[in-house]
Amino acid sequence: MRISMILPALLCVAAPISFAGSWTGDLVDSVCYRGGESNVNKGSSDVSHDRDLVIQECRPRPDKTTRFAVVEKFGQTIRFDLAGNAKAADFVRNTDAKTRYVHVAVTGERINDDRVRVDSISLAR
Repeated sequence: MRISMILPALLCVAAPISFAGSWTGDLVDSVCYRGGESNVNKGSSDVSHDRDLVIQECRPRPDKTTRFAVVEKFGQTIRFDLAGNAKAADFVRNTDAKTRYVHVAVTGERINDDRVRVDSISLAR
């Protein structure tokens, strides 16, 4: 009986920890990036799509970007929550974002499949 009570308690404590993580990739304007990624002719068999060009065109701009995401190496997109968007906006304002790519490391807690609650953002090495 005692073990049957301890196990659920341990699972409740361990569950939030398992969702914490870190992601590395290119910081982008998520609205721009989503539009660029969906602007593909899916009916054509020889579609050439340049994800790097979309990332470059959607790099964050201090005066325009309000929603952010990280695009990982193989194209997985991780969007930020509202507080994460505010942290990313501060990061962009305080960083030289004039480069073609803004490669970052993000730590936080995964909210769902494609969204994260951001704890910190820093330039990736």
